[in-house]
Amino acid sequence: MTSPTPHAAVVALTGWPTVTDTGILIQGVHVRTSWRPGQTPRRVTVRAFPETTPGGTLRRLYAPKGNVRAARCPNGTDVLIVGQLLKLDRAEGIIRVKVAPSKANTMPFSVTLQASREVLALDPGTFSVEVRGRVMSLGAGVLLADQVQPVFAPIPDRWHRVRATAYRRAAPQVLTPTLC
Repeated sequence: MTSPTPHAAVVALTGWPTVTDTGILIQGVHVRTSWRPGQTPRRVTVRAFPETTPGGTLRRLYAPKGNVRAARCPNGTDVLIVGQLLKLDRAEGIIRVKVAPSKANTMPFSVTLQASREVLALDPGTFSVEVRGRVMSLGAGVLLADQVQPVFAPIPDRWHRVRATAYRRAAPQVLTPTLC
């Protein structure tokens, strides 16, 4: 029997960093991080984690300081998503995957990617998938899925019946009108 693959969503960016107020820019993609380059400029590879909208569109990327390292590969972007297949829409050309990380402080979320023909040929009855691709445009939240393969990646028990969300919403407050 094969060992289970853990759910994950990682975007790897390699290139020359440009410092901004809230992080760095690599290949035109903004990554929130506290890492700052040293005196000597160098190419870096950043392993960033996506933050998505409830519909699965990419909103922004976050990388802890330790996820920025000296580059060992050519410039480019890579995306790896492992999770439960939620939607494979051949008409719209998209694939949506629910990621349920085993970390206790990370709620399940969904990621939507534009799909290539190879990805759209996947059997929609597949339960868990590993999707590989690249970043097309972060501003518009567009990720492109180039390859997909079925994997054994069960949902962790703690998230078995939890729906994918991007963030929690505050409870609605009752407003009382005030008279002047």
